[in-house]
Amino acid sequence: MTLSEARSRDRRYALLTLVVLAVVLAICLSLSAISMSGSRPAGYSGAVLFPQAQTLAPERIEIATSDETYTLTRNGLGWNIPEKAGFAVDPEKIEQMLSAMSSARFTFARTSLPARFDELGLGAPDTGGTGALVKTSDSAGMGVIIGLKNDLTYGRRENEDQTYRVDQTFPALHSASWWLDFDGLGLDRDAEIRSVRIEYPSDQSQPGYFIEESAELTADARALLIASEQLEILDVADASTLNGAAPYNVLTIHYEDDASLTIRLYRRGNAVWSGFSGDALSAPELAEGRIFRLDPISASELVP
Repeated sequence: MTLSEARSRDRRYALLTLVVLAVVLAICLSLSAISMSGSRPAGYSGAVLFPQAQTLAPERIEIATSDETYTLTRNGLGWNIPEKAGFAVDPEKIEQMLSAMSSARFTFARTSLPARFDELGLGAPDTGGTGALVKTSDSAGMGVIIGLKNDLTYGRRENEDQTYRVDQTFPALHSASWWLDFDGLGLDRDAEIRSVRIEYPSDQSQPGYFIEESAELTADARALLIASEQLEILDVADASTLNGAAPYNVLTIHYEDDASLTIRLYRRGNAVWSGFSGDALSAPELAEGRIFRLDPISASELVP
């Protein structure tokens, strides 16, 4: 074989190799396109629920359910709920909410029949439905209804019938009180109780009590001390809602570290509410001008 023939053969082999590579590349691209199209089947949305929240955290989040409507509002110190006497929101809970809002997307389409919305927790709250309508300060009036069913999250845009699965889990939306940071009051103290004084301002005929931890205690006195250490708060309201009513019971707790806490008990409706004051509170400003609804069992044990 001459040198010219060898070079010609090499050129043919190189050209054939390029053709084969081009065919392989074309096949790979085709398979990739098929795969990508398969991952986005018909009915997949991919739209974000709250576009504005992806770049800028909202200053105000309104949540409406069939039971109540409340607002999470940002201020210079954090977040609060105006409808709950402006009380502080738990920082971890609001961070969970903001994280979900900034990344949540509609995924696979579900029913568009209004009669089946409640099956996905997406019924309109203004007509008694099971969904929670979420609006932000920059949502231009169009909110998103979010629902939970069998541990899966669903959603639809307000005034639209198409529903979708949602790829993020939102925190509890159906209770304004769930958001509140009652731990910030500082009622859960490490110091032991030294004594408790009980007075009855609204009934002077009842004698007061003075209970010392060092004394031999009755069962009722022991239960009172335990209840004083394990108060459970369920709700908060502005103290003005008492309309000047006097407390029916006042407890003054003295701790071993010389701090004190005064608990004033009020009856408001069918519940027991309390006012707190004293240097035992780690954040007395949170208690000022507010009353707190107590767990019924805790409240009953505070009175010997």
